Amino acid sequence: IRDQRLKFSNKAFGRLWDLDERWLATRPSDGEILERLRDARKLPEQRDFASWKRERLALYTNVLDEREEHWHLPRAVTLHVTCQPHPHGGLIFTYADVSNQMELERRFNQLSSVQRTTIDHLTEALAVFGTDGRLKLFNKAFAEQWHIDPAILSGQPRFADVFALCRKLLPDEGHWSQLTMLITGAAQERRVTVDRLSRADECVLSFSAAPLPDGSLLLSYRDVTDTA
Repeated sequence: IRDQRLKFSNKAFGRLWDLDERWLATRPSDGEILERLRDARKLPEQRDFASWKRERLALYTNVLDEREEHWHLPRAVTLHVTCQPHPHGGLIFTYADVSNQMELERRFNQLSSVQRTTIDHLTEALAVFGTDGRLKLFNKAFAEQWHIDPAILSGQPRFADVFALCRKLLPDEGHWSQLTMLITGAAQERRVTVDRLSRADECVLSFSAAPLPDGSLLLSYRDVTDTA
């Protein structure tokens, strides 16, 4: 509220910060709560705690809209903190422990990085089109093999736009029509297909298409000119 004293808190708030309910019932000020949490080493590390505290308390006079931030606490705990004005004055703070979510995101990003590094080292040109018809994944070999700027492919273009660029080297309408049916689901059976293609630049490619468990379609092109 306006005097910066605690008006209400639920039991989860007390458990989160390990604060005694009887002490919270005395309606301590926000500054007193911050001091107690700092003494217990439960707040994000600050080089200048006094300045940080002043900035926090200044929110009571300058916050007009909802504000969000993440607090990275000791013991690998991450909180999603929101602050919004109360209709009758003062502020409403909510704290959500998102440590597990952040860890999952970190692992997912790490896995994605590993996968990206792996496919970029393959000589086969790979491309994955999602159920919405957009390019979800490709490797360097795909961009190089079809002479397409990677920046264009990174924007998740639709399959028709990608195929239009590929037609410059492979004006084989039968091939692109087949892929269109596989991506859009118009084909009677989305089975694995294997084929050999001859491009206008005399490059011979071994091609395969395979559906993925999530409904996406994986395309693979391998240069077999020397073998052919």
